[in-house]
Amino acid sequence: MLTKWGNNTRVMVLIFLLLSGIFFGIVNTFLFSNVKGLITDLLGQSAIQVASTTAKILEEDIEAYEDLVTSAMGGTEYDKEYYERMLQVFQEIKADTGCTYVYTEIKHSDTEIMYILDGESPDSDLFSPMGSLDELEAQENQAYQEKIAVATNIVAWDMWGELVSGYAPIIHPDTGELVGLVGVDFSIDHIRGLLQNVLGLMIFFGVALATLSTWVFYKLFKDRFHALNVDYLTGLYSRRFLDYRLDKQIEKAEKGKGPLCLIMIDIDDFKQINDKYGHEIGDQVLQYTANLLKETIGGNGYPCRLGGDEFLALITECGENEGYRIACSMNEAQVRGELHIPQDLSPELEIGYSIGIAHWQRGMNGRQLMEKADHALYEAKESGKNQICTYKG
Repeated sequence: MLTKWGNNTRVMVLIFLLLSGIFFGIVNTFLFSNVKGLITDLLGQSAIQVASTTAKILEEDIEAYEDLVTSAMGGTEYDKEYYERMLQVFQEIKADTGCTYVYTEIKHSDTEIMYILDGESPDSDLFSPMGSLDELEAQENQAYQEKIAVATNIVAWDMWGELVSGYAPIIHPDTGELVGLVGVDFSIDHIRGLLQNVLGLMIFFGVALATLSTWVFYKLFKDRFHALNVDYLTGLYSRRFLDYRLDKQIEKAEKGKGPLCLIMIDIDDFKQINDKYGHEIGDQVLQYTANLLKETIGGNGYPCRLGGDEFLALITECGENEGYRIACSMNEAQVRGELHIPQDLSPELEIGYSIGIAHWQRGMNGRQLMEKADHALYEAKESGKNQICTYKG
């Protein structure tokens, strides 16, 4: 009887271990897939952020960059000093961000792109000279067609390896025309080692410990993913979060759940503030503006730092009169000194804002609303300092 009981127990234990192994194996496979997907998405969003920032750099001297494009297409001569300088800038961007490749391109045909700038050293075998051609990828074509920043999943290239890529449009500031794309690639070698370690933990420590380890990794990367939604200097939402939130709020507005208002703010003469008082004071002005914006809109919207000295506020349940009132109260608040200004800001320092307002109308998407707010801000800046303009299109 003892022998039979012992044999039955062994069988039950083996069956239990087998069923447990199958169950936790399925769970671990699912979690491992989510970890890989989350990290891939994180790389894609990082690629988009680097590409978008690089595009803004090029847009600051768009004429010189357009000359490069024209020359690559067989046109006029280009500024060789500008070209060499931008190659060096791209190499610095690559080194600072840890990306694998950074470059610009134009669409050459329905199946090919043409390289303009490249972050590889010109002496490298991986360097793509201006005018060289490569295959057009689906997400690249989408970025061209829709003038939006996009990211890929893992794509295997014969020459470049397995990459997660982000593409951002280079837009002419005056005409709004697409001049080209900035591409940023991260090799999955960045994550392959981590994934192998996770898999090794699953095998070495057993199903239960591997499941816990996978959850920890998943949680860490999930927290990192959410950290991208907040600007580190001002504590406001990031542009990435604003784009996501704007689409969601427009979906609600389309269902009749209240009007929307987008307010775009630019600090007047911010470059002069930095030049006169230093970047430390400039950072304090940005933080002061962020606090002022949060205090002004309260809990009725989503304040965001667009980048540099530009801010955005998506205001919910906000009609035309209310949007203008909020903008006015922001300028009035900084004049009346209702908010605390750090003591080490010079008493003679004056802070003013140019503000553009756009109100959502049915059928309008997020990009269109953003463009209208940007147009209103441009009019405010052209009208002088401390001006507020509402888009009247």
